[in-house]
Amino acid sequence: MAQKKIEEIDTSIRKHFRISQEYLILADYLSERIINNILPFFDKYNSTKKIVSQSNIFPYQISHLSINYNNHFLILFSEIKQRKINKSIQILDKLIEVGVLAENELEIKKWTEVKTLLKNKNWEATDNMLVENERRELTKLKIKPVANKT
Repeated sequence: MAQKKIEEIDTSIRKHFRISQEYLILADYLSERIINNILPFFDKYNSTKKIVSQSNIFPYQISHLSINYNNHFLILFSEIKQRKINKSIQILDKLIEVGVLAENELEIKKWTEVKTLLKNKNWEATDNMLVENERRELTKLKIKPVANKT
């Protein structure tokens, strides 16, 4: 659902290292950095609930959307279900921006309509749209839906 680059968590870890005679020293260094800095991050965000409740640390950047486009739908659906209009509109704005960049008029129209429904607080129409879209995205991602306890 959410992603963060490893160099955002620990700036001392780069994407690339040259393999040389000092490989064992490098492996020891990287292992120590991962154990001390990266694993605690995973411990802190070890559930969907924790990630969604603090989603601000996982920014909705265009680069993230273009790579993990479907995952952001699930975050959007969660925000809509919780009636978090501002967060939902923030994600929708990014989806509309992606549609503009891709020159996809159908995507722009669809997300603009959803944004209008949210702004007007038309929850019945929003919920109907949400059920169908969520089912489709969960199927694409091969995730089994969880029953709502309402």
